[in-house]
Amino acid sequence: MTKSYKTERLILKTIDDTDQAFIYKHFSNDQVNKYLFDAEPLTAESQAMDIINFYQHTKPKNQERFIILLNSDKTPIGTLGYHALNQKEKTVDIGYDLNPDFIGNGYMREALTFLIDYIKEAFKSYSVHACIYKDNLRSIQAVEYFDFIYYKDTYEHFRGNDYLHHIYRLKINE
Repeated sequence: MTKSYKTERLILKTIDDTDQAFIYKHFSNDQVNKYLFDAEPLTAESQAMDIINFYQHTKPKNQERFIILLNSDKTPIGTLGYHALNQKEKTVDIGYDLNPDFIGNGYMREALTFLIDYIKEAFKSYSVHACIYKDNLRSIQAVEYFDFIYYKDTYEHFRGNDYLHHIYRLKINE
């Protein structure tokens, strides 16, 4: 069942089968993938369905992904969500991406406000982590706006190389 939420300028809806064309177009865009070091850019629309199925059908349900749409005309502009829910450690990771044509308009800040509030309501007393490539300065600025603090470094191994990432943490509901 698809859930949908509205902010001032956005609609955040859970990912579903109707998003296949957008997911393919979005994650085959080299600019969107510039700082994503966990999967190759999509090369076939069927790969988009694999992503959708992952978020819809993985058990146990420890992740959720939202499509970010403009409220004005329903144009999809990005995604965001949580994953790697760890009940023992009381942590959850977030991830987000935006079509480069929409960067610099405050859309991601608005979407992250929604996501952080959503996580606060759903997961009491958790720490929210964001793992960000060291050169992704806009993403670092985005989480720092919400008072995430630098926590530690990690390396993501991708395409035979190690990429330094910073992990930022926000403690909620303490």
